Amino acid sequence: MSIPHDLFPEILSHLHRLPAKSLVRFQCVSKSWFAKINDPGFIQRHHDNSSERRLLLQIWNCNTDHQEPLNYYLANSPNENGEAVFPPFHNPCRFSKILDCCNGLVCIRTYDDKIVIWNPSIRKYKLLPSLPTVSGLKRRNFGFGYDPVNKDYKVVSIVEYFGSGDVSFARIFKVELYSLKPNSWSRVGLGSLPTTLWELRIFFGPVSLNGDLYFLVKTPTVIRLLAFHLTTEKFREQRPMLPVGPQTLEVLGGSLYVSTYEPGAQTIVLWRLNEEWSWIRFRSVPIFEFDFQLEMPLMGWRVVLWSKDGQEVLMEMDYGCKNLFKYDIKEKTRFIGHIGKHFWSGTCLGSLLLLDGDSVH
Repeated sequence: MSIPHDLFPEILSHLHRLPAKSLVRFQCVSKSWFAKINDPGFIQRHHDNSSERRLLLQIWNCNTDHQEPLNYYLANSPNENGEAVFPPFHNPCRFSKILDCCNGLVCIRTYDDKIVIWNPSIRKYKLLPSLPTVSGLKRRNFGFGYDPVNKDYKVVSIVEYFGSGDVSFARIFKVELYSLKPNSWSRVGLGSLPTTLWELRIFFGPVSLNGDLYFLVKTPTVIRLLAFHLTTEKFREQRPMLPVGPQTLEVLGGSLYVSTYEPGAQTIVLWRLNEEWSWIRFRSVPIFEFDFQLEMPLMGWRVVLWSKDGQEVLMEMDYGCKNLFKYDIKEKTRFIGHIGKHFWSGTCLGSLLLLDGDSVH
């Protein structure tokens, strides 16, 4: 059955409301549909109006007998496996690190040190140009976020390495910035790095929020919050005093959080950074109420998801092997299951970003 030509304008006016995956298929309807769907203005309008929100789950299970493959799923909740998806350069037996998720785009550092930006909703990706090899490399950290002023997605590489010659034990930093629009890396000056933080060591992060990348960094004496502004491309030290002993840094519901552990009360406390730039105690999670107990000590934790009403929290707890718990403030915490060696979850917005990218096969 053919569609009457006089209905085409009406249909085209509502295309931006359709799921991204459907729009990819509809490119083949006609040349005019292809041009419409690939128009940058349409892609942005679709992104701004998208109501598609699914969880991207990265799960790597293992036990004493064998190691399961690394799997990725798009799901409606963490309790379901959902739809299997495969990132670019996927090797099920090798671990690739998800750096962050922003507006439906996922930045991945592959097992062989490639950096890719991937849209799992439409199976498209962009392979970033290679970074030069650094001799004396000690560690390299990456951050990924969106520059709202220039409407560009950016990747930050912070390299720590040792010098040579008489200063062989000197720690040197190099910061490079990738921008998606020009598809190139550039050097970032360190003049904006606070002098008190030259001895920093990145402790947790970065996470992205509202055009900034945030890090927890260790100096010889304290833990501080450091920010990198993606538009001005400058570092700044955030002044609000951190709660004692922050262990994780998260973005939940559009706000920045740190968590601490109170061993005496066996409680994990979540602190939120408010509009006045001070940390307020948001919620306490008593882990002694967990209906799953191990004799192993608590080695680490991470807040994975928080419900919109603030009543439920999904937490990853590490007792030597990672486990997933859901805590309801009205009911006892419920053990969901073992999640093995690694678990990552992020919210992906269904969008047409990277529609002109390479396809994942």
